[in-house]
Amino acid sequence: MRKLLNTLILFMGLLLLSSCKASKAQVRDYTYFDTMIRITIYSNVDQKETFNKTNEILRDYHIITNRYEEETNNLKGIYSLNKNKTNVKVDKRLIELLKDSIKNYGVSEYFNILIGSVSDLWHPYFESYNEADETNNEKNTSLPDASSLIVEKDTSKIVIDESNETITLTDNMSIDLGGIVKGYVSKILIDYYESLNLKYIIDMGQSNIYTNYGNPKRKDNGYYVGLINPSDKKNVYSIINLKPGYSIVTSGDYQRYFTYSNRIYSHILDINTKESAVTDIRSISIILKDPMIGDIYSTSLFMMSSVKAIEFVNSHDDLECIIYKNNGEIVKSSKMNQYIIK
Repeated sequence: MRKLLNTLILFMGLLLLSSCKASKAQVRDYTYFDTMIRITIYSNVDQKETFNKTNEILRDYHIITNRYEEETNNLKGIYSLNKNKTNVKVDKRLIELLKDSIKNYGVSEYFNILIGSVSDLWHPYFESYNEADETNNEKNTSLPDASSLIVEKDTSKIVIDESNETITLTDNMSIDLGGIVKGYVSKILIDYYESLNLKYIIDMGQSNIYTNYGNPKRKDNGYYVGLINPSDKKNVYSIINLKPGYSIVTSGDYQRYFTYSNRIYSHILDINTKESAVTDIRSISIILKDPMIGDIYSTSLFMMSSVKAIEFVNSHDDLECIIYKNNGEIVKSSKMNQYIIK
């Protein structure tokens, strides 16, 4: 009897040890939406199938939202829509994305997916951006002339026929989903991983991160994110402790830009002025639960003055931000300190 009892105790001990064994971090990198995406899943079960499905999700959304390359895989998206405009049959996932893109999030003055023609005008200038050799970013000898560009800004005029899965645009409409797609796809991945009861980190690049797990190697389980110093990109100006269930999204003028006459022209464009946004902000990072709203807000708040951005954030519960200004000053929303390590 004692031998049986000892055997049971040993078995239970082994079971307890195996259940306490830390989950293995499985990592995959993908390149979509002009950025490197890193997915980390913590599991002791091989997640090859999950990573393959992740690639399928990223690939399909990249295809249907890419405005510069004709679609493949029998998918129809933004490229065909912008080109043909009338009763264009598109992938139904694009219709759902467009419906979310034209909702009123309280920043419609700054966020507008009909900025496509403005993006087209400036695109060649930003294509010259060379991160490895930033001295080359002053090589443009002129600026585009947007004075004759007619832009329709009323998104309510986009005609969506859900039953036939078609969309119609007016002649002066051109859609660019760059300001929402990474956050939107993050939510798609979140729903997928949650359905599998997984622990994970989604890094969509350029400080666009969501985690439901944090970092199990740290006592506080915090996932530490370093915010790049726009004035010295080899260093960070702050370290953020991202809590499980939250996302951090960053927008700034140092990620893709060119300079002309000593002015930085960032890839963040203003549909009202039809040129790069003019602001006293060089970088803004916001923390909130919803990465799609984070994508919209980070771009929009960057375009505001730092004063307006802080006022906006402080008026919204469960939303915080930190701003690096043109003069090097760092300003924070009222409760941001709870996330700051340094």
